Order: sequence, then structure tokens, then C-alpha cells
Amino acid sequence: MHCPHTEKRLQAVNEVVRLIARLGEFLEQKGDDEPGVKTTWQAMQRLASFAAGMKLARRVENRISLS
Repeated sequence: MHCPHTEKRLQAVNEVVRLIARLGEFLEQKGDDEPGVKTTWQAMQRLASFAAGMKLARRVENRISLS
């Protein structure tokens, strides 16, 4: 059964996974397979660190603006 709506969602998810994988040094060169588990794990760790840094920066910014 072919469902265009589901296919579009899968393409979007694949695009997001590849964008995140770039943080784990996935090069996305022509002929490359999908990003592996290790690359994806490293990318998720970097994304989590970035998110934590942004959260901390917002807290600092809020404290400065309240002073």
C-alpha cells in the first residue's frame, strides 16, 4: 500500500536524522550509506551539550537582565 503522506514524513525524518548526524561528523558524501549508530550517538551527545549550553546561557542572560 502506497501512502504519499507517510512517505513525506519518512523523508522528513530521514532529513532530520542526516542533519543531526552531521554533528557526529557524518560527511554525507555521494555514495555514503545512512549514518551509523556510533555517528548518530556522537551527534546526539553534541546536540545535548549544545542544548545544555543554550539553557545555561539563557539563565545567565535572565539573571543579568534582572539585576
